Amino acid sequence: MYYRKSIQILIICLITGILLGCGLKEGVIEKDSKSLLWFTGDTNGAIVLIDDQMQIDLSRKGSNVIGEEGSVHRSNSEKYYRITPGKHNIVIKKSGKVVLERNLLLEAGVVKEISVP
Repeated sequence: MYYRKSIQILIICLITGILLGCGLKEGVIEKDSKSLLWFTGDTNGAIVLIDDQMQIDLSRKGSNVIGEEGSVHRSNSEKYYRITPGKHNIVIKKSGKVVLERNLLLEAGVVKEISVP
């Protein structure tokens, strides 16, 4: 009898714990639908071309994107560029010379660091 009663109490405790545990998570966590490019390194005099359409002058202060998509966010010396996920061609030029060229495949909600030489 004692064994049966302890099994019943254990089952009730487990069911109660499962039901209460499911309610602890509030809201839904979603990834951002955009990705961020994070430019680090020597950004002075650097011009970024994205997909041969958008141009970003990393040495200027303030928002300075030429093109329809994206915006530049700056905090201290860090520079972020908001971009749609997918495949993108990134070219960085200094004094008219290409110093870096990369083809990137970006997922939604990901921050990709690009070190400017």
